[in-house]
Amino acid sequence: MSAARRSPRPELLSPAPWLRVRRVSLIRREIREFVPAATIELLLQGAEIVVEGAPELGGADAERRAFASVMVTLDLRRNQAAFHELPDSATAHRLAALLTGHPDLHARLEQRLRAHLASLLGCPAAALDVSCEFTVRARGCCIDIDADACGQALEEVGS
Repeated sequence: MSAARRSPRPELLSPAPWLRVRRVSLIRREIREFVPAATIELLLQGAEIVVEGAPELGGADAERRAFASVMVTLDLRRNQAAFHELPDSATAHRLAALLTGHPDLHARLEQRLRAHLASLLGCPAAALDVSCEFTVRARGCCIDIDADACGQALEEVGS
């Protein structure tokens, strides 16, 4: 083959027109870390979850409520093959900070607690108002989530 055949055609390499910059942002930040909902679900599938609770004690006029303490342990090493990051202490601390106040974590844990609280009250899960408060912290390669939950039976559905 000749050298002339190997060289690219000049019309394919024409330079792109460049725009002249007139103003720039003073500060621009692009790095953003977040935990996707799919990751939270994967972590919760392999979690150790311990729930201890009981209905509220009281007379006939007492509201139909149940209270529970929830302890969730997410061991990052359990699903390490599914993650890009190494399951070390630094990653666990970063993840704990990102999970604190995460709306998907709150919703998914509340969903898991709903059935347990409903069984304590003997009512359908759909007829239960659930509220939870969570604390998230890192311990080695694990994430510990402690929660206090309250479930209150609503008025009978359809009445």
